Amino acid sequence: MTATEQRTTDLFRRHPSSTVSCISSNVGSITDFLLTSEHSSLNKDEQLLENSKVEDISISENVNESLNELNISGNKEKLGHRRVDETGHVSYKRVMVDDLIKSFQIGLNYVLGKHHQPQRQVLFQDFKQVEYQDFPPDGSKSTPKHPYAEFQLKTYAQTAFRFFRDAFGIDPSSFMLSLCAKDLRELPNPGASGSIFYITADDAYVIKTVSKKEAKFLLSLLPSCYMNLTQNPFTLLPKFFGLFCYQSFNKNIRFVIMNNLIPVNVKLYEKYDLKGSIYKRKASEEEHKRDLPTLKDNDFKSQHPYGLTLEPFFYDQLIQTIEDDVQ
Repeated sequence: MTATEQRTTDLFRRHPSSTVSCISSNVGSITDFLLTSEHSSLNKDEQLLENSKVEDISISENVNESLNELNISGNKEKLGHRRVDETGHVSYKRVMVDDLIKSFQIGLNYVLGKHHQPQRQVLFQDFKQVEYQDFPPDGSKSTPKHPYAEFQLKTYAQTAFRFFRDAFGIDPSSFMLSLCAKDLRELPNPGASGSIFYITADDAYVIKTVSKKEAKFLLSLLPSCYMNLTQNPFTLLPKFFGLFCYQSFNKNIRFVIMNNLIPVNVKLYEKYDLKGSIYKRKASEEEHKRDLPTLKDNDFKSQHPYGLTLEPFFYDQLIQTIEDDVQ
C-alpha cells in the first residue's frame, strides 16, 4: 500500500465511527437537519439496536415499520403532521402549506427588514431572546395587509443568528431577498420525519419544519455553536441562520433556516447521506435508478473500499477541523 493509500485508509479507520458518533451525541436530533430532501434522523429502533445491542431483529424491524409506515385513510396520506388529500393538496398540522409558507414569507420580510441595524457584540441573554409580532389580515401601522389567516411570528435569538449569518459572510439584504422575493419550492420527498422542506429560488437556503423538542435542543446548542464558530471558523457542523415559530388558531409550526448542503455551482457525480452506521444504511434499488441517487454508508464502503485520496495538506486540515468540532 502506498503512503497516500495508507493516509487515506487512516482517515476512515481512525475517525469515522468515533467522529460521527461524537458529532451525533453532541448534536442529537439536530443531525436530522443535515439533509438533502431525503435526509432523516436515526430511527428509534436503530438507536435501540446500537445502544442496547438488541438481538431480536424481527422486533426491531416491526418497530421500524410502525414508525415509518405511511398511514392510508381513505384517499388521504399521512406522515407525521404532513397530509396529502385526494386532490394532491398538502397540509401540515391541518394548515394548507401554500398559505403557511406565504404567511411565513410575509412575516420573514418584516422581521428581517426590521433587524438591519448594525451588529453588536453577542451577549448571553441574546441566546434566550424571543420576539413576537402579530400579522392581522387588515394590516397594522407596521405590518402589511395579506389575504391569509391572522398569525403571529415568534423570532428566536435574532441577534445571535444574525451574528452567525455575518460570520459566514451572508449579506442581510441578499438573505432577505433569497427568502422573501420569490416563491419557495417544496422539496418533493418529506423524509421519514414527516416534516416539510422548502428551498429558495436561488438554491441557497433550506427551510424545514422542526418539532418543539428539536427547536429547544437547537436553542440550547447556540452558546456552544457561538464559541465553536469564534474559535473554529472552518467548522463542518450544520450552519443555522434562523429559528421561527408560526402561530395561528392554536397551531404552532416551527421553522429552521439553514444553508443548502448541495453546492449549486459544482457538478455532482456522487451524493451520500452518511451517518456513521451500517445498519440498514444501503440505498434502495429504486433510489439507485435516479440520475443522481442519494447513496448511504454501505454504498460508500462498496464504491470506495480504500476511502478517498486526499493531498496531505487537505487531509491534515480536514482531520484538525473534525477534531475541533467534536471537542
